[in-house]
Amino acid sequence: MRRDSSLSFACVALLVVACATGEGTDGVGAGGNGGFGNVSGTGGASSGGGTGGSPAGGAAGSGGTAGSGAAGGVAGSGGAPSGGGGGTGDGGPGWPTCDSPPSGVPQKTLAQIWSDNPAKETQVWVPGVFVTAISGAGCVAGSACQVFVQQAESYPTLAAAAKQAIKLRIASTVAQYFGGLKVGDKVDVLGHAWRYALGGVSELVIQINSQLPGCAKKVGSGNPVPVTGVQLGDLSVAAYEQTHGPVLIQISSVSGKPAGSKEIFGLWKTGVGIGDAGPESLVNASPFFLPNNAFVALPTTGTDTVSFKTVSGVFAVFVPSTDGGTAPKYKVVYPRTMGEMAQ
Repeated sequence: MRRDSSLSFACVALLVVACATGEGTDGVGAGGNGGFGNVSGTGGASSGGGTGGSPAGGAAGSGGTAGSGAAGGVAGSGGAPSGGGGGTGDGGPGWPTCDSPPSGVPQKTLAQIWSDNPAKETQVWVPGVFVTAISGAGCVAGSACQVFVQQAESYPTLAAAAKQAIKLRIASTVAQYFGGLKVGDKVDVLGHAWRYALGGVSELVIQINSQLPGCAKKVGSGNPVPVTGVQLGDLSVAAYEQTHGPVLIQISSVSGKPAGSKEIFGLWKTGVGIGDAGPESLVNASPFFLPNNAFVALPTTGTDTVSFKTVSGVFAVFVPSTDGGTAPKYKVVYPRTMGEMAQ
């Protein structure tokens, strides 16, 4: 299985940096050309079908058909056992643009999607939601992309923000259609909602790949504001997976020991310490949504403590890919700029 090494993590003293293999969006935390590891892989952008998804994916595919557009890919080959199958080319003229709601597709709010909690990919039209974060600070053609959106620009409390946000999982083969998105855009979204529950992951998402087409069109602008007054203890795996989703939040008076510029590191309440807590128990700061997926102007020793007045960003759970066994779940906050890590 090929790993997507968007981020590399190292284990350092005191267990304040998570030890993981990489944070990607193709597959379960990382993946291959076959896309997200659902029942079928994604086709090549203009050259050919994908090769199958990660071993945590669905049943083997039988090979896609040729793309119908002039730039469409040729038929993909079937996936390996438990991987994704081949997909159709996605360069044709029929790719959706979100200019108007497609006929027969139900319109949903994010709260309604949470209530539905679909167990299989279900096409939805979601109007007027706000982009709160984009992996790497922007989608790039050929690289899998995560986009977080929420229903309103702000919420007075964490309770009010419950089930008001969701992640768009965008495959590398269709990321070129999302390159113009920016944080703060108000967008109409078309995609396939479902509870992604493979390889230890359990998260409600809107998925978009060659076999599950979708789009996001800017229809306005806004200024998403983090929920303040959030405590580290409020941020749990259950809160992300079952009650709140990827909410834009702000925590205050926290400290951590940054290591490599592309490594996550644990946070604890300033003046309290972490005791013997391991990285899975901590809320970690992650650079995955910063430009170049990297922290800037922080120590890289893993031993120097930095105190932050506030850390703002989208809260989520990261599950790395593993070659066997149960994958750990890391609680993370994704700042969008270094200014959101105020010292």
